[in-house]
Amino acid sequence: MSQLAASLAQAPEACGATGVPSSGRSAPALRAEMLRIGGFHGNMHAIAAHAMAQLRAIGFRLPLGLYRTDSLIGAVLMFGLDPAAHGWEPRRIVVNPEATWDVPGLADLTIKNITGQFKRRFRQAQGDLENRAAREHLAVRSLPIHLMPKTVRELVLSWIETHPDQARQLYMQNPLCLHAARKMRAPQDWSAAEHAPELLYGAEGTTKAAAAG
Repeated sequence: MSQLAASLAQAPEACGATGVPSSGRSAPALRAEMLRIGGFHGNMHAIAAHAMAQLRAIGFRLPLGLYRTDSLIGAVLMFGLDPAAHGWEPRRIVVNPEATWDVPGLADLTIKNITGQFKRRFRQAQGDLENRAAREHLAVRSLPIHLMPKTVRELVLSWIETHPDQARQLYMQNPLCLHAARKMRAPQDWSAAEHAPELLYGAEGTTKAAAAG
């Protein structure tokens, strides 16, 4: 994290900084893509203090149940926290190729890893739905970030209901997305979305937990 802090210190106008993945077959392609177009991938990232203060002041909270928290936070930062006032600017996030992480044993052919890969496929299908819905909110409609729905269920299902043709096309491309949409309609307790954010650790202003909710 010290390298990410140094990246932010060298780019005070940036809203965030991120490392790059080094484990997995897709890591080289992901690194190259991040260095080319920016964005967050994974949770090894940092939000600048000035951006964190703005997120709190605006009242932004991640929808409860979201899988791809990294991509949504990255998108919010690259829109300068206000899609109506600012265009998409990758330079608002500093990508540090020297800051990286690894997951030992992830490539091993074990029952645990095989099972984990299947579970990731299902979660990634939900993530595809999330990305479409978040893009509609931020890039297409340019809505304020504090008006993001409180739950991932509301976020995704409202997009499906207003864009059924796009949803069907996505189901055809990846049938697991249809499974994810059906699962999202199942009864679930979403009352935690009404709870106020809490500071989980650290001193005031040093953690993103309060904004994440």
